[in-house]
Amino acid sequence: MAEGLKVRAQQNSTEPSRRASFCLALTIVLALGLRMMVSILLHPLRIGWDIALHLMCAALICQGKLPYVDMFDVNPPLIWYINTIPASLANLLNFPVTLTFNFFLLFIMVISGLMCFYVILTKLERKDLFVGSGIVLGLLLFNFFLTVDFGQREEIFVLLFIPFFFLRLARWSGCPISRREAVLYGLVGATGIFMKHYFILNFIVVELFFLLASKAKTFGDRLKPVFTAEILTLCVFGGLYAGHFLLMPAQVRHNYFDFLLPAFSKGYYFWDTTVPNCMAVPTKRNVFLLFTASGALAFSMLRVYPLLGPLISFSLFGIVVYLIQFKGWAYQDIPVMAGGFMLGGALLGALVSWIVVRLKHKKNAASIAAYSLSVIVAGTCLVSASEESNQVSSLPRFDMSVLGYGGSAPMEDINTPFTDLILANTKAQEPIVFISNAVSPGFPIILQLRRSPASRHLHVCILSVLRYISEIEPKDAECKRLMAYEPKVVAELGEDISKTRPKLVFLQDQPIKSDYLKPYNFEQKYLSGYKQIDDIAGFSVYKLATPAGVPASPAATQASPGGAATPTNPARLPSPATGAAPATPPSPATGVAPATPLAPGSPAAPAPNVGVQNGK
Repeated sequence: MAEGLKVRAQQNSTEPSRRASFCLALTIVLALGLRMMVSILLHPLRIGWDIALHLMCAALICQGKLPYVDMFDVNPPLIWYINTIPASLANLLNFPVTLTFNFFLLFIMVISGLMCFYVILTKLERKDLFVGSGIVLGLLLFNFFLTVDFGQREEIFVLLFIPFFFLRLARWSGCPISRREAVLYGLVGATGIFMKHYFILNFIVVELFFLLASKAKTFGDRLKPVFTAEILTLCVFGGLYAGHFLLMPAQVRHNYFDFLLPAFSKGYYFWDTTVPNCMAVPTKRNVFLLFTASGALAFSMLRVYPLLGPLISFSLFGIVVYLIQFKGWAYQDIPVMAGGFMLGGALLGALVSWIVVRLKHKKNAASIAAYSLSVIVAGTCLVSASEESNQVSSLPRFDMSVLGYGGSAPMEDINTPFTDLILANTKAQEPIVFISNAVSPGFPIILQLRRSPASRHLHVCILSVLRYISEIEPKDAECKRLMAYEPKVVAELGEDISKTRPKLVFLQDQPIKSDYLKPYNFEQKYLSGYKQIDDIAGFSVYKLATPAGVPASPAATQASPGGAATPTNPARLPSPATGAAPATPPSPATGVAPATPLAPGSPAAPAPNVGVQNGK
């Protein structure tokens, strides 16, 4: 009996109490959540270009528009369906859609953290608490370092998949899981997995790791965790998502499956880059160095903490998926970055556990450690929030009443070479159009300034794709069929301009104006009622001729009360990244994280909105 009491005392000293465990879990989630909320409130208009494009598609769907008919983009529609939630809230509350989206993503972050901790606290062994807490800390912390990629599908995938990952870890460990828990976690995981077909590969690799690492005696016993409620839920979700295309109007199916998907499957190589550009650029190199360092150390602890094995597998395969795409775009390595942060957090947790074991003769050492970590996390978030608030308060402000909203935002979040011109010549909700073979610079500025797209072609990446496949396979029958769509795309673009009569048209000089549209006499045919008024950052700017007796719109740019005046338009230098494709196309991913990581608390660092990104 005395021996049993001694063992229990040792266990109590190395494992935190239930109250201390919950305190640590809630502190990590709430402190980091509140810290992110501060940053979001300080930057209500901040957003990246790809994310803005998906939000615009969601907003158009909320208006009753049809995907691939009333707005064209090649991405599968699940992200648009998800984004109808923040888009609808923005309309209902008259808030900037950028703000409601960032709050929506914050909600996903908090839910992800809570769902992970639920499994850690109720299913997994208590000895894994600090390591598991470190993983969740890394899961939430990496979001602060994404700069203009805050809100990418890769980020949302990680946030939705990791709770599912923990449940599957519990399932393969033999922990009891109720049907409700399985269905709930299955739905969350499926939503992330099916946003992009590459994510299905991440899921399959993790499951293969679990299967191969299983210690079940027979192969049948090994397969039992595969046939479970959460896997069935995932399969049903995927089947319904695939099947919903059959219920779409015929024109939607035709445009997507007969035109956009075949064209981009052949022409996606237009944006291919080199291995050095994928790996050697400092900002990208740091991501892989972080994962390599944390992963190498985590390998040494697999015997003590087996849960690190599938996490290493998930992160390592993220590199494979990144290289398969071969584009070098920063957002595509987000799963690798998240894996590096989570493994780094696990290492910190393992260090805390090691210290607690060495102090097991101290009463309640583990609980004291949990409470101490809670104080450190909360204090760090508080100091970081104060620093960012002081920094942002000194920046020039933009009065959002110009857009029909209350409050103000840092001018640098919307400061592009085109901002002043748009504000001076158009009003909120009026149409403008950027004719560019990249998502940027049309997005995010159209969304940020509450303008509407004047054409169903939100960008014309498709023209570059068609030209590319016509050059590599000019005699191929399928390529000829797809090239027949080029005149139709140009005609639709012109017809939309003739119908909506946008006050401003931004036409990319290279390659759109000079190469793609010139054979169609686009300017003479569709822009005859416009006057070219400027040439900015590689774009010819056309303004709709002002009818006689109607004064031009006054400049809408103004300073917020008590704030510094809005800066004038920056120097109009030629853009170094206009989306043109030289003989060897450069990587169009210009929205990468800075070389020096941001301090925690900046989910989307101020960055020029002028860049090239195709957003696929």
